Amino acid sequence: GAYFATSHGDHTIRIISVLTGQTIAVLEGHTRTPWTLRFHRLQSNLLVSGCLNGDLKVWDIHTQTCLRFASLGTERVTSVAFHPEKFLIAASCGRELFFWDISV
Repeated sequence: GAYFATSHGDHTIRIISVLTGQTIAVLEGHTRTPWTLRFHRLQSNLLVSGCLNGDLKVWDIHTQTCLRFASLGTERVTSVAFHPEKFLIAASCGRELFFWDISV
C-alpha cells in the first residue's frame, strides 16, 4: 500500500505516506485510544478502527471523515478485519467476535 496508519494516546489516527514519510491525514473522533486499525484490501482509502471503549469507525482517509460508526457495548476492540471482497467487518473483543455489515 501507499499508506500506513498509526494510533495515538490523544485518540487520533495518523495516516502516513510510505513514499514521502509525511502525514497526509489526521483522523479525529474516538473518545478513547484506537487500539487496532486495518485498511480495506481493495479500496485503500477505507480504514476501520477499533478503540478501547468498544467503538468501531470506518473512515475515508481522503476526506478524513467517519463514514460508519458502531458501538459494540463492550470494552477494548482487540482486532479488526475487512472481508477481502465484501463490505463486512469482523471485530474481536475479548472472547467475543462481532460481524458488521457496512453495506447497508
